[in-house]
Amino acid sequence: MGVEGAFGIAVDSAENAYITGTTNGGFPVTPGAIQSIGSSANAFLTRLNPTGTALVYSTYVGGTQGASALALAIDGSGHAYVAGDTYSSEFPTTVGAFQTANNTDGSYTGFVAELDTNTTLIGTTTTLASNANPQIAGQSVTFSATVGASSGSATPAGNVVFTIDGADVGTVALNAGAATYTTSSLAVGSHTVLATYEGDSSFQQSSDSLTETIQAAPAATPTFSPVGGAYAGPQSVKISDQTAGAAIYYTTNNATPTTNSTLYIGPIPVEATETIQAIATAPGFASSAVASATFTIQEPVVTLAPVSLGFGSQTEGTSSPAQTVTVQNSGNASLSSIAITLSESSASSSVRKISSAETGISSQDYSATTTCGSTLAAGGSCTVSVTFSPTTTGSFPGTLQISDNASGSPQTVPLSGTGTAPVQGDFTVTASPSSAMTTYGSSAQFTINVTATGGPYSSSVSLSASGLPAGATASYSPTSVIPGNGAASSILTIKAAPLIAVKSRNAPLWPFGSSALALLFFTIPRRLRKQWSRRVILALLMLASISAAAVLIGCGGGFALPQPTTNSTITITAANGSDVHTTTVQLTVN
Repeated sequence: MGVEGAFGIAVDSAENAYITGTTNGGFPVTPGAIQSIGSSANAFLTRLNPTGTALVYSTYVGGTQGASALALAIDGSGHAYVAGDTYSSEFPTTVGAFQTANNTDGSYTGFVAELDTNTTLIGTTTTLASNANPQIAGQSVTFSATVGASSGSATPAGNVVFTIDGADVGTVALNAGAATYTTSSLAVGSHTVLATYEGDSSFQQSSDSLTETIQAAPAATPTFSPVGGAYAGPQSVKISDQTAGAAIYYTTNNATPTTNSTLYIGPIPVEATETIQAIATAPGFASSAVASATFTIQEPVVTLAPVSLGFGSQTEGTSSPAQTVTVQNSGNASLSSIAITLSESSASSSVRKISSAETGISSQDYSATTTCGSTLAAGGSCTVSVTFSPTTTGSFPGTLQISDNASGSPQTVPLSGTGTAPVQGDFTVTASPSSAMTTYGSSAQFTINVTATGGPYSSSVSLSASGLPAGATASYSPTSVIPGNGAASSILTIKAAPLIAVKSRNAPLWPFGSSALALLFFTIPRRLRKQWSRRVILALLMLASISAAAVLIGCGGGFALPQPTTNSTITITAANGSDVHTTTVQLTVN
């Protein structure tokens, strides 16, 4: 580390303090500093306000290669005069200076500089950029310096000095605030490039730097034989390079090759679709660009979706909904010799090829149908639909296997399912229609439906009816039903009782006598009848009516008494042990 310290101090009439010396970097600078970037052992000049609490002006002095300020003087105009020594080849000088370059070949030489510490000049910012970093040796690279004002709208004018590795290589006038320098002579390695805006009467000096990397020219890009493309069978691929003494490194896993990749020593066998990437390296050359070739070996490729089937729990003796596996030929050649097999750990189907005329195959507890034939075109697909039908209870692992001419054959799809014991459900009973009408001596019919709920109902359900009209009979066909997994029905027939008729072969004589007696009532003079009581008159009239009816019976041989209309609520009962359910129907008999 170089010497760091203050070697000169002065105070003006306004009590501003001026300090100069040497610093190792990290020194504070103010806008408008003639040099804002320093390095180890740079001279500095700083002006503090009268209270010593703020910088009025502060800058590095001497470029980036080292300088020491040893003495300081000031005038009444805020100008500072600094003397010291420097070994920098890029120490800034002004037009008309006694000596404008350090001619000591890296040794120290003295300097004296006048600096204006007043801040009336507009500060500037210089930005340096390269159009190619890194760049290949022998190829041109352009450095662009852009100078902007830190305030106001004016554009700085003047010159930009370009320095490479401490040597001035060009002074370029600003054009609309920009200046460029182009070269193609940089040697392989790293170079420090500095662009310094010299400032003018309106704008302060500023600078920027960058490190440009020049690389060796790359080796030639490797080539493949045969070239990448589609081929009907396996290939043997050779890699070569035109750069003398080049070593070739390659990858086949889509990774970018490096000198740590596989070293090429002979032809590469390609038996399936594959991409080969390679680079070449040689002494005095950078690594080549990456060469890449894809070799498509036409072959069928089988993909299955989904990759497994789970049927969960299924009641013994019943079948699950079918689940479908899609067989996709995602390759670029026909899939052939397709054979589909269903197998279980407890029982297995025989292995056989499915022909285009066949659609099904089964094992003990699984069955399948397929749309696949013996071949499947490239890009085509077919399906296999599998159903689980457990013959008993327990777990039934199985396998759907597809054999073919594709790599990785046979392809398999694991199957799983559990057989469970049947669960006795319940049932409901309904009647249709809910009401009917008939006449005495006729019949009415109802359809009685018994439907399983909550699972199959495999027991016999007997049927009965109650609440029938007087004298009516009920019959079921059949008298009991088994709903099973669905519903069962029976026809209920209700026959109403017939009308009641009364007959007599020998009519009694009393009705005729009673009738005659009643008729005598009307032969009695009216004045005498008025003397009878109302009860006597009513009794005689009733006797006459009864006698007339009796006469009719005696004459016709029989008499049917009129019957009233009846409405009955009939209860339908469906029963099996403690499982009893009822419903009702309405029956009207006229």
